[in-house]
Amino acid sequence: MTITLERAKAFKNSVEEKIETLLDEFASGDISREHFDIVYGRYSRQLAIAEEALENGELGELNQVMKEIPTMALRAAIRGKALCMIVIHHLKLKTIRTFGEYEIEEQYLTPIMENLQSRLAMELSDYTDVQKLYGNSWVIICSLERTTLVTLFRNEPASKQVQELERRHRDFESANRNILNQDNPDPDTLVYPVELFVRTS
Repeated sequence: MTITLERAKAFKNSVEEKIETLLDEFASGDISREHFDIVYGRYSRQLAIAEEALENGELGELNQVMKEIPTMALRAAIRGKALCMIVIHHLKLKTIRTFGEYEIEEQYLTPIMENLQSRLAMELSDYTDVQKLYGNSWVIICSLERTTLVTLFRNEPASKQVQELERRHRDFESANRNILNQDNPDPDTLVYPVELFVRTS
């Protein structure tokens, strides 16, 4: 399809609208900083090429940009995705349940467990920490009075995803508080509102 100046102007306006939407998404916590940076960089490049095309009438490069893979596909590929979760009971620092098809490698899990043990010894159990492990792998460590969730993510989680995990964790502890007060809670007697997080995030 031949690119006209009219189409170039419409494309420029569309990219500007997308940038405004992206700004709102980050401000409301719907996307991560990493997600924002990648998509904003793409939109900025598209906008600069469209502006240059409108200035000099050279539409060849703009034509190539408009044939690129849709940003929607890129956004899906870089969205934070929970891959697995470990539920740790504080009384004996024991894993009581895991969810997901992946595992957190021992070399990364060991320092997390050691830090948790130190915090519990100092009675500092109520915290959330988001860490980049390596490459595009991230982890959320969400700790409350009785349990800690260690959740592995592909790509940086958005702040709303962190908040949703914290909410489900609170619900998990509240629903299971009597069982979790036992030294050796039976995992099969617990309810897991956190499980769906791994399936749907």
